[in-house]
Amino acid sequence: MVLCVDDQQMDRQLLHDLFQTNNFDVLTAENWPDAKILLNSNEVDVVILDYRLIQANAVDIAIEVRKSRPRVPIMLLSGFLADVPEYFKRAVDGCVSKSSPLADWVDIAKSLCNGGEGTSSGRARAV
Repeated sequence: MVLCVDDQQMDRQLLHDLFQTNNFDVLTAENWPDAKILLNSNEVDVVILDYRLIQANAVDIAIEVRKSRPRVPIMLLSGFLADVPEYFKRAVDGCVSKSSPLADWVDIAKSLCNGGEGTSSGRARAV
């Protein structure tokens, strides 16, 4: 099951539809309080987190995910991967540019759900 955290309704719908079409069970949340409830009440396999959230800090959310569910991988989505600090890219399990093909998003999520690291050559795969 994937938990998609994005404050933009259209992006949440895209994520929901993309992952559901690819045989994932999907939960979506607009903010951290909603995501925390879903994370703590479901068997989530991967958290897909938008980097630029209007009312929250993705770094803070990632820290909270790690505290409450340390084994759940985090896949970061960003329209501007160059703006994401390197330390944060290394702290999450996968990084994907929103301009990457949607198939890459699915491939990385599948890899993370299956215990992979998003890449065979390092902690986080950035595409």
